[in-house]
Amino acid sequence: MKKLFPLIILFLLLSACGDAVLPTSQITKSSGGLLPFPTPSSNLRIGYAIGAVAKVNGTEISADEFNQALDQARVTSEEQNGGVIDWDTETNKTRLKELRDQILQGLINYTVVALAAHKENTTVSAEEVTKQLENFKKQIGGEETYKIWLSRRFMSDNDNRHTIEQGLLFSKMLEQHATVQDKEEQVKVRHILLGSEKEAKDIFARLQQGADFAALATQFSLDIASAKKGGDLDWVFKGQTEPAFEQAAFALKIGTFSGSIKTSLGWHIIKVEAREVRQLPLDLVEQRRQEAFGAYIKVLRDHAIIEVLLNT
Repeated sequence: MKKLFPLIILFLLLSACGDAVLPTSQITKSSGGLLPFPTPSSNLRIGYAIGAVAKVNGTEISADEFNQALDQARVTSEEQNGGVIDWDTETNKTRLKELRDQILQGLINYTVVALAAHKENTTVSAEEVTKQLENFKKQIGGEETYKIWLSRRFMSDNDNRHTIEQGLLFSKMLEQHATVQDKEEQVKVRHILLGSEKEAKDIFARLQQGADFAALATQFSLDIASAKKGGDLDWVFKGQTEPAFEQAAFALKIGTFSGSIKTSLGWHIIKVEAREVRQLPLDLVEQRRQEAFGAYIKVLRDHAIIEVLLNT
């Protein structure tokens, strides 16, 4: 199972449906100077909710849960910016409102998933939480560093254990409901990129007469990077190139080349040298898993009764 750290659990909840925590580059820093780190005494708890912020099928999302998530996201933003942010400026008030809205949606995402997990008898044990917590402590530098980390976020150890439990449950549900293929048919491709259809037809004619594909790619292709390798693009998977290029490449038999194929880059002549089922890049597999889980959450939300109660 993929490891989750308390710091990123909220971001995971938000990203599951395509939302994103507010980029810190959009936040205006305090003009009064930055402290090395946010602290409870210097960084007042702002943007808080009062009362339940939402209900999902009658299950309340409490103000405490919302406020704690806000603390984590806000303080993380400040740490990334290098110190305390003045949230009282007009610009930052707008950013804070956006952040609050994103957090609310993230908590609703979590709640619909947690309710589904309950129906499926998917649970997280205390031992799993403790193991995750101990790993996290080691990664950030030990017990004393962990205490400082908690204090900056106005959290207790029990608060953090609850957050870890949420993240582990979310991760288990992702594993169960976001299965994607990690291998797929791919083609090994060379191409020659040309600036006009006439040039492409001329090169095609020379290939038909027996000219060497790699040599022509090296001499004429506008794709400088691949031209140095005789037009070699290595292995190409579906979704990696423009539709016209992909359709032609996957339709070709091994050892054959296409006529001129028009894309936004110009005119291509494509040659397929091999075809096999291969491992997809890990980042692509993870992206597809997140997209699949986002679709699963959308279905859960579409079938849930959601009442938004957050005070503005």
